[in-house]
Amino acid sequence: FNDDLLWDSLAAKQKALPMLVQETGVMTETNADGRPRRSATTEAALFERKIGLALSTGAGAIEWLWNINAIMLSQQEVTIGAIRTDGTDKPEADVLRAYAQFAKDIQAHLSDPEPEVVSILTSQAEQFSVLGSVAIDAQHRAVRALSYQCHMSARMVAENQAADIAGSTLTILPSPQMLQDSTWRELISYVKDGGNILITGPADRDEHWDLRNRLEQLGITATTSTLTYKSINIQVGTEKIDASFSAAAQRALEVLTLPGGRSYLETEHGKGHIFIVSAPIELAESSDATAMVYKHVLNRLGIDPPFESANLPSSVLVRQRVFNDSVLYLFASESSSAQDLDIRDKVTETRIRLQIPAQRTELVLLSRGTGKVIVKYSSPEWPEE
Repeated sequence: FNDDLLWDSLAAKQKALPMLVQETGVMTETNADGRPRRSATTEAALFERKIGLALSTGAGAIEWLWNINAIMLSQQEVTIGAIRTDGTDKPEADVLRAYAQFAKDIQAHLSDPEPEVVSILTSQAEQFSVLGSVAIDAQHRAVRALSYQCHMSARMVAENQAADIAGSTLTILPSPQMLQDSTWRELISYVKDGGNILITGPADRDEHWDLRNRLEQLGITATTSTLTYKSINIQVGTEKIDASFSAAAQRALEVLTLPGGRSYLETEHGKGHIFIVSAPIELAESSDATAMVYKHVLNRLGIDPPFESANLPSSVLVRQRVFNDSVLYLFASESSSAQDLDIRDKVTETRIRLQIPAQRTELVLLSRGTGKVIVKYSSPEWPEE
């Protein structure tokens, strides 16, 4: 799951509880000839992203491990560590030292974090069913579309903690397929009180796969049926969004038939709104359709990214966290080349310009009062291999 490190931290994070990401390291992967697939510096770059993502989601991290254990029998495990058996440093040791200093410098500035205004509610009914891999895939894709393409920070809430969506402006249910009745009741209460939900695809089945026809409770005539088509055209406002589904998706998923053959519907309920897409778009072949729908709903609710940037590549994650006296920015690159970034933070009006090296991580802590940089984490430099 190296593509989904952000999801990993968000899925584990519990409201008002400290979190520790442990056994954080990089196993050696080998090619068919037995040689490592990654160099020592690319392993260190991945390790650096893992710790940076942990910090930006409100977690600590413990490395696995400091000294290589040369007598282990597992070929994958025996190479893990920051210090080689001859006492020399791997590049990972440079990362650890730089993060240790950064953690020491920021620890007085991380109090009272402001909660994210967007939540992703995960269906445990689906996750613990035979569709478990489908549920996880939908979560992965929702996190990436929202964070990397829409540039919005979000928190994840598991179904058995559904009450924790309270306070969110928008809650997204990514291709849920199944939900418990108690979760649906919690969602309807949340919308009545002024919350807003986006549901992609049906959520009509309970944890026993029985149909509940839940949209009828809202006065919406809709039916759930098997996904039998390759592609769908979703009319969202003035935009037409195309989504295509693989053969595997067609074998596993269901879709909604909405009134009038529509593929997208908005309705008011109490003080809030419900947005419905007929197809489980997170599980389409491309993430573009998901990002476009998310952006439309965010715009409808007046939810904007916390920063402005021109031409920010989707290969670079920019994640903002606001604290009592500071603003923390994470920049994590998955690109093969260096990227020039130029963003304006909307909280402090500070402009941040930097060049992030390929596959590397930078963090910047701003003073909320003055907008000045309190401290930065910058990637250690290594000689070319």
